[in-house]
Amino acid sequence: MSFRIEKKYLIESNQVFDAKKWILNNNFNKLYPARIIESIYFENSHNDMFLNSEEGCTPRKKIRIRYYPDETKTKKYYLEIKTSSAEGRYKKIEKIKNHIFLNLLKLGYMDPIYGFCKSKLKVNFYRNYYICNNYRITMDKNITYSQVCNSLIKSKDKFNILEIKTTFDHPQDFLDKVPFQEIRFSKYCRGFKLLN
Repeated sequence: MSFRIEKKYLIESNQVFDAKKWILNNNFNKLYPARIIESIYFENSHNDMFLNSEEGCTPRKKIRIRYYPDETKTKKYYLEIKTSSAEGRYKKIEKIKNHIFLNLLKLGYMDPIYGFCKSKLKVNFYRNYYICNNYRITMDKNITYSQVCNSLIKSKDKFNILEIKTTFDHPQDFLDKVPFQEIRFSKYCRGFKLLN
């Protein structure tokens, strides 16, 4: 289990060009081709994951299935458990088959802490990936939220998000020089509030 540092920054629509310019000026290179990502988040009947995230409680989790809708070959589905603890953040990823994906959507997920969780929120966005040394940057645009049970209920975010990830053992001085507004931002919590 490797803990990591994750910092998120708000990028307004009129700052996207400046953000890309800043990334390139700091010697970051494209890591992967840009792509669309969809995530389906799970929640229990008391909305405990949302409430714990809003209150900043630790430890806390987010449970989601992530996939890439534009893949031309057989889609790959990943069950991801994101944990925030006093020691840091880490993510457990398990590749799952299509029939397991469909069963989870239909039957839900049983978590040892949060109990029975059903699919609640779908998030769709466009991501660019960059890397330099031990820093990784992602820039997410066109973030759209919709209810799993009713895809007609949706909302598009007016913000873009730049995220920088690195390991605890890497020097942190670069993070002090980022010229954008650092924020707490959870796509799950943001979508939950916009749709409820």
